[in-house]
Amino acid sequence: MIGTAALPADPLTLGVVHSRARQPIATLLVTLSALLLIAGVVGVWSSRTALDTPRWVATVTPLANDADVDAALAQYLTDQFQQIRLLMRFSGLAGQPVVQDSIAEVLRSPQFRDIWIAANQQAHAEFVAMLEGSSTALTQQDNGTVTLNLLPVVNNVLVALSDKFGGVLGLHLDLPPVPTNGQLPPGLRDRLAQALGVTLPPSFGQIRVLRSSQLAQMQDALPVLKDTVWGLVCAAVVLFAFGLLVAARRLRTLAIFGLVLAIASVALIITGSVVVPHYLGRIPDPVYRRGVSTAMSAVLGGLRTQGFVAAVAGALLAVAGFTGATLARRQPVAAPTWRPAGAPVAGPELSQPTRILDAPPYQSEPLYRPEQQYQPERQ
Repeated sequence: MIGTAALPADPLTLGVVHSRARQPIATLLVTLSALLLIAGVVGVWSSRTALDTPRWVATVTPLANDADVDAALAQYLTDQFQQIRLLMRFSGLAGQPVVQDSIAEVLRSPQFRDIWIAANQQAHAEFVAMLEGSSTALTQQDNGTVTLNLLPVVNNVLVALSDKFGGVLGLHLDLPPVPTNGQLPPGLRDRLAQALGVTLPPSFGQIRVLRSSQLAQMQDALPVLKDTVWGLVCAAVVLFAFGLLVAARRLRTLAIFGLVLAIASVALIITGSVVVPHYLGRIPDPVYRRGVSTAMSAVLGGLRTQGFVAAVAGALLAVAGFTGATLARRQPVAAPTWRPAGAPVAGPELSQPTRILDAPPYQSEPLYRPEQQYQPERQ
């Protein structure tokens, strides 16, 4: 039996197979990198804006002079005053519309700007403390609803109303203004009840933040967010670098990364555009709805801007990568030069694929012709 020796592997074939195996791996790596980068952008925005009190205050401070927010706050204060029949004391001013206009004027004053900044500073600090389980101003009612105490805002607005209309209506409230440092004075509810001469409802000056089940979910998610937010960004950078390193076609791989980044960014923007109107649709009062919409636009504006920048950057990378890959394929390639097998190579050593083409794969002409026999030179 005649044995057969194993043929040596073709280096050119192995190179093509190796190249084909590397490209899908590179595509997978840069795709994961783009998705992790978008997740990191959301996490960084949440940790630096939604969970950072100074940044939060800087974001919502301009809302103190916004017409829609002022109208919503005026409506809220009017509803609160209606609960304790305080509007009856302003009946000499032609009723509720005049009171709402007066409250709105107070809300547009420079004094209210200080109240607004202090209230938001305290509210956000207490909100973060609530997530960490050390809140004092946020209380949980019997119905499982977590509420935010806004009595300092109500107190200072009542003081401003007393100063403005006290001489006309004989309404003088013995209420000192709450300090603008955001600290909640002890016994504020009792002082308000005593000055107004009424019994304040349990929900007076309280805005519902979230339910206890939602609070538990956010408390569980907060440590994960803090521990993994920068890890997502670092993982995205590492995966992107490895993807380019193993890629057989780096320009095409860069274009795929940009395309996935642009698509994920647009999906993030579209998701926000769908979720926010759905949430606003659950608010029946149009005044409250416009105020909340303006506030959410201000808060989410930074995230929307970052998503837009990421989408534009991804689109530019995709266009540049695909254009560069197309131009590279259109460059003329020099035809291989046939030479006899074993002949010396002039110049630098050729690559393995070129050496394979040293000899033609077949002979188009016979190697020997009779007319080419050796003829001795005639003397």
